[in-house]
Amino acid sequence: MRFLIFLFMFMALSVNAQDNAQRYVFRRIGKKEAPVKLYLFSSFSCPHCKTFHEAKESLLIKKYIDTGKASLTFIELARDAKGMEANKIARCIPPKDYQDFISDVFYSNEWRKDATFFQKLALKYGMDQDAYEDCLEDEMLDKTIKGQQKNMLRLYGVRKLPSIVVVKGANRMAFLAH
Repeated sequence: MRFLIFLFMFMALSVNAQDNAQRYVFRRIGKKEAPVKLYLFSSFSCPHCKTFHEAKESLLIKKYIDTGKASLTFIELARDAKGMEANKIARCIPPKDYQDFISDVFYSNEWRKDATFFQKLALKYGMDQDAYEDCLEDEMLDKTIKGQQKNMLRLYGVRKLPSIVVVKGANRMAFLAH
């Protein structure tokens, strides 16, 4: 009986650790082995990024991601404290909800005025109050996001938002999306 209790506790810890580990990687959609890798550099507080998301992103996904021609990795850039809060919550919600979450953020201007907007959104996507607070207080997540942003900007030389970097094999080509 003790063994079963131990096994259950170990499995629960393992699942929780695995869920938390997902928050330290960029969100990606499409097949990992797709021949072309797209990297979308964007910020929730960027008006051009909002326009791109509303007008073009779904077309890009339909034409290239859904057909298996490419995968799309989202590089979220935080330009201010609210942007970092959005980035952290986007990383902490289940990956399957990421697209809906970013649409909720881009389609609403409430997050700029309502201090509880991201808390409400986190609850909508299955986080409880403790998970929400844990996510925002995760200093390692904060450092990870900042480090990843810096590394990706330096690696691909992105200077304007939104930008898409296209990588096929060893070749890469960057272009602005707006």
